[in-house]
Amino acid sequence: MKPLWILLLCALLGACATEREDRSASPPETPRVLEESLKNIGVASPESLAKAESALEQSTAGYSERGLELSYVAYKMIELIYPLYLRPEYAIDPTSNSIYPAIFNDIERGKFPRIGQRDVSFLTLILPPVAALRTTDRSVEDLAEESLDDAERLNPESALPPYLKGVIAERRGERETALDDYRRALSVGPSCYPAEVGEARIFLAEGRDEDARALLDALSGALPPDAEIERLDAESLFELGSLQAADRAIAASVRDAPRDAEARLLAAEIYEREGKVSEGVAQISAAEALGLESPELFLLEARLFDEMSDPLKALGALARAVKRFPSDPEIAKEYTKALLEVGRTAEGSSLLAASLRGDPESASSLRLLVDSAVSGSNWKRAARYVASLVAVDDSDRSLAQASLIYARLGDPKTAALYARRLEARHPDDPGYVIPYVEALLAAGEREEAARAIGDGLSALTLPSARSTLYYLKSTLEPGRTARLADLKAALLENLADVEALRSLAELYRASGERATAIWYLREASAVDPGDRALAAELETLETAR
Repeated sequence: MKPLWILLLCALLGACATEREDRSASPPETPRVLEESLKNIGVASPESLAKAESALEQSTAGYSERGLELSYVAYKMIELIYPLYLRPEYAIDPTSNSIYPAIFNDIERGKFPRIGQRDVSFLTLILPPVAALRTTDRSVEDLAEESLDDAERLNPESALPPYLKGVIAERRGERETALDDYRRALSVGPSCYPAEVGEARIFLAEGRDEDARALLDALSGALPPDAEIERLDAESLFELGSLQAADRAIAASVRDAPRDAEARLLAAEIYEREGKVSEGVAQISAAEALGLESPELFLLEARLFDEMSDPLKALGALARAVKRFPSDPEIAKEYTKALLEVGRTAEGSSLLAASLRGDPESASSLRLLVDSAVSGSNWKRAARYVASLVAVDDSDRSLAQASLIYARLGDPKTAALYARRLEARHPDDPGYVIPYVEALLAAGEREEAARAIGDGLSALTLPSARSTLYYLKSTLEPGRTARLADLKAALLENLADVEALRSLAELYRASGERATAIWYLREASAVDPGDRALAAELETLETAR
C-alpha cells in the first residue's frame, strides 16, 4: 500500500490537471492564498509544491499575474526536481514580463542563472542552484553552494538547499556530509524522494547493501518505475547474491534508460556471474558505444573474451585499456599475462623485463630492476616495473617501494593505494599506519585520512606515534581551537615532537602572541639544535619588533 502522503500528492496533482475555468468574473484574489502558496513552494518538496499548485488552481488568486507566475514555478520545479511524480498535463504560462522562464531556461541548459539585484528573493536564491542537477561543472557547483547557504539561512524549512548540497557533496566523495544533507532534506520534506535515492547510492558505495536494499524496496513500492532506482536495486541484489532478481532489475533499468552506460556495465557484470557470456559482451559493447571508458569495463571485457576462449580479443581489450589507463597496475598485469598467453613473449618481456608467470626467478628479476631504478632515483623507470613486481610478489617491501615510487612521481593517490594495503596488514604498526595517513593527506583524501587517524589512535600505544597522529590530525582541522587542542594532545604524548612545537609556535605567532610563539620555538630548537631553518626562524621572531 502506498504511503498516505503519496496518495494525497496524487490527488492534489490530479485535481490540478483539470481544465481551468474562465474565472475572470470571480471575486478578487486572496492575498492569503498567494502567501501560503509561496510558502509551500519555498518548502520545495513534492507534497508542498502540489499543495501550492492545488491551492492556486482552486482560487481566483491563481489567475492573477502573481498566481500564474507561482503556478509556473511550482510546475517547473516538479518537472525538473521530482520527475517521478504526477504533474499537471499542461504547462502554466506566466505573464510575459516574468523573470522565471529565462531562469528555468538557463537551469535546463546547466547554466547558473544570473539574477538582477531588484529580482533577488528566496525563490531566486533556491532556483538557480537547481542547474547543478543538469551539469557537473565545478564552477556551477561553487555558485550553487554559495546561493544555497544564503537560502538555508533565510529559510531552514526548505528541503531543496540541503538536498542539492547533498548532491554536490556526494559527487565530491564527501559521503558523510552528503548523508547528513540528505537526511536534513528528508526531515523537512519527507516526500523528497531524490534524497532517499542519494542515501541508497551512498549505502551501496560503502558496502551497506542491506541498508540500501531496505531503502530501495520502500522507494520501488511508493514510486512509478524509474531507471536509476532499478539500476541501484539491481546493484544491491547483485552484491547480496540474488542474481535472478538482479537480472530482472537491470533488464528493466536498461529498458527504461537504454543510454545509461553504467547500467549496461552493471548488466555485463551480472551476466558474467550468471554465465551469460555473450549477453555480457553485448552489454559491454553498448556501454563502449555510449562513451564509457573505465578500468572496470576493460578488465571485464577481457574476462568475458577469455571465457569465450578468444584470447586475441581479450588482448585487444587490454591493449586499449593500457593506452587509456597506462598507470593502472591491474591493467598492466593483465595485459602482460595476455601477451604471454598468446605467445608474444618477447613483447611481454620487453614490457616488463621479466616473465610474470609467478616463478621466484621472475620476481627476483623484477626486484633487481626496481631496486636499481630506485637507487638511481629514476622513478619513471621504477614505476614501469613495480606494478608487475607487486602482482607477483606483494610483500611488505614491494608495497612500500610502490608507495614510495608513486609518491616521488607526484601520484599520491596511487601511492595511497599501496600504503593502504600495508596498513590493512599491520593496523597496529606505526611504521605502516603513519605513512598511510601521510599518503592520504598528500592525495587530498581528508575524510579517509581522518578515519585512518582515528583507527590509529585506537590501535597504537607508542607515545611518539600517537603524538605524530595528533599532529597530522591538527592539519585537518579548520579552526584554531581544534588545532590547538590536537597539537597540545600531541605534546602530552611526546614533549619532543618538533612538528607539533613548530605548529603551535606558528598559531600563536599568527594570533599576535609573540612571547608564547618564541617559547615553543625555543623548545623545538632545544630538541633539534641542528635544524638551521628552525634556528633562523627563532632568530627572526626574537629580533622582530
